[in-house]
Amino acid sequence: MFKGWSSPPHSPEEVFNFLVVEQYVGTVHLIASRTFAMGALGYTIEHPVLRDWREAGRQLVAADLYYFFGPWRAKVRYFGGKVFNRKQARAKLKWISYYRAALMTALSLSDWKSADRLLEWPGPDLNDDEGKGENLTAEDNGYQIWLAMRLRGESGSEVDDRRDLISRHSRQRPKLLALAADALFAGEPDQLAKTLADYLKFYRQREIGLGRDPGERLVRDGISPDGTVLWHLARRRGLGEIKLPQELMIMIARP
Repeated sequence: MFKGWSSPPHSPEEVFNFLVVEQYVGTVHLIASRTFAMGALGYTIEHPVLRDWREAGRQLVAADLYYFFGPWRAKVRYFGGKVFNRKQARAKLKWISYYRAALMTALSLSDWKSADRLLEWPGPDLNDDEGKGENLTAEDNGYQIWLAMRLRGESGSEVDDRRDLISRHSRQRPKLLALAADALFAGEPDQLAKTLADYLKFYRQREIGLGRDPGERLVRDGISPDGTVLWHLARRRGLGEIKLPQELMIMIARP
C-alpha cells in the first residue's frame, strides 16, 4: 500500500550504493508517471496522496533532478562493486527514459527552472541508451541531444552532425520530431502545428499500439512525452498554444 512520497536516500558512508538510488527513483517513476498520465487524461485516483496528480508530477521531476545531479554521483558503487566518479557515472548509467519523462512533466507544469536544469544533461559524451522497454535508437538519442543543445543556444558542427544523422536514417520517430523542432526554432506556429500533428498521428498508430489487446497497453502511453515537450516549448518561446485537432490534443499533458 502506497502511503506517501519519501525523501531521496542519503548515505552514511562515503560511497553511495547505486541500487539504493535506483530503487528510490524507479519507485517514484513507477507510481508518479502513471498517476500523472491518468490525471492528464482526466482520471482521478481516489487515494489520499495520489488524487493530487500534479504533485505526483512534481515528485517525479524532483526524483529525476536527484538522479542526474544528486551528490551520490560523486562516488557511487555500481553493480559488480566497481566505484564510479561523477564523470564515469555519467558515461555508464542509463538516462533517456528518466530524462524524457521528467522534461515532459516539468514543461507541462511550467516549471521552467527544473526544465532548464534537465536540459543541461544531454551531451555528445553520453552513450546511446535504448530506454526501459522503449527500443530507442542512436537517432532517438541524437534527437534528444540535438534538441537540448539547440535549446541551450549551442551551434556548430557537433549540433549540425546530430541533425544530419537524423536526416540520413530512416527512423520515423526522430525524423518527424526533428521536423517539428525545426519549425519551433524557426518560430513558425502554423508549420509546427502541421509537423507536430504528423508526429502525433504516428505516435498514436505506432507507439500507443491501438491494435494491441487493451490489457497490454500502458496508461501512461496515452500521453506523448516528446509531443508534449514541443507543445509546451512553443508556449515558452512565445508561439502560444499550438492548435491541434482534439483527437491529437488529448495526447498533450496540460495540467
